[in-house]
Amino acid sequence: DSLMGDNEIQLAASNRGGKDTVTFNISVIKPLKVQIENLPPFCKDQSISFKNQTDTFGPLQLNWDFGDSITSKLESPWHTYSDTGNYRLRLIVRNVLNDADSAILPIRINFTPKADFRTITSCAGDTSILEDQSTVQSGKIQSYQWWVNGMLSSTNSVFKERYNTADTLKISYIATSDLGCSDTAASSVLVGG
Repeated sequence: DSLMGDNEIQLAASNRGGKDTVTFNISVIKPLKVQIENLPPFCKDQSISFKNQTDTFGPLQLNWDFGDSITSKLESPWHTYSDTGNYRLRLIVRNVLNDADSAILPIRINFTPKADFRTITSCAGDTSILEDQSTVQSGKIQSYQWWVNGMLSSTNSVFKERYNTADTLKISYIATSDLGCSDTAASSVLVGG
């Protein structure tokens, strides 16, 4: 690392006819070492951000292969996998000297839950009940978030609340699987008078 950057090199040569010295300016750059940043979980039909973390001098040529016949040349692309399973993400990087390196990241794409809920009771003065009806093809629903009019109101699978007056509630419900994948269902619920 002590020679990284611009350096002046002198070459001295001598023979019977004399001696000569030539000075060269050279730049020493870091060896190319590809690094990929990713943040699990990886979920079907949800956009995933991949970031090139390669640390080297000068512009880079990038070639991402997501393992599903889709490629990208962007620095930090987004990609959506349309099916579950195991994939091999590959990033090939070339620097200004045409040196190349690559990295492979095995990833697993998990099922995304289908968030859903049903309203059991919604009359003013009675306890309104909203119940989780979410499904997921692999794993189980592990986390529940009930947002009512923009405020987190419950983290249970069943939401119960008494409303004394008629109102229209804006409900957003987020179901998250034990594999970290989530989905949101939203609806307006009328609390009748």
